[in-house]
Amino acid sequence: MLYTKLKGYVIRTPSGLEPGKVSDLVVDLDNWMITWVIVSEGLLKKHVAYPASAIISMDEFEKVVLIQDMDPEDEPEESSTQARMKDLTGMKVSTVEGEDVGKLYDLDVTTKLKKWKVWKILIRMGFQERRLRISPADVRDISDQLIIEPLSNIAGALDDIDDE
Repeated sequence: MLYTKLKGYVIRTPSGLEPGKVSDLVVDLDNWMITWVIVSEGLLKKHVAYPASAIISMDEFEKVVLIQDMDPEDEPEESSTQARMKDLTGMKVSTVEGEDVGKLYDLDVTTKLKKWKVWKILIRMGFQERRLRISPADVRDISDQLIIEPLSNIAGALDDIDDE
């Protein structure tokens, strides 16, 4: 499921409590696993965090993420190898050779499995807004920009480009 579609899903517990809606996700950049779900409790209210391990299931029809009954954290326990997805979107993407590729515009997250993980990274390329989907395994470094393998080295990358 695309990160941009997942934002806004209602968080619900088995007891029926609805603490808010998904506002962001925290991803571990070493393994691309989702570690935290950031929840907005409402307009002008604070954000809280639930560990991704608390996710029980997701209903795409009702747009609900079911989580275990638990108290949320005020702030997620983040490390230097973690990033919020909102901070990754819009990030410049270049190859290790310095070639500008485009900008990261979305992330495809596997939500059917028990553990959520980034499956594909979506990049907008060039003036014609072409879109490229790459695997997180093709990422070599992340600092102020995303550094990926040369496009010629990414298996199927040139076949995985869509024209709008």
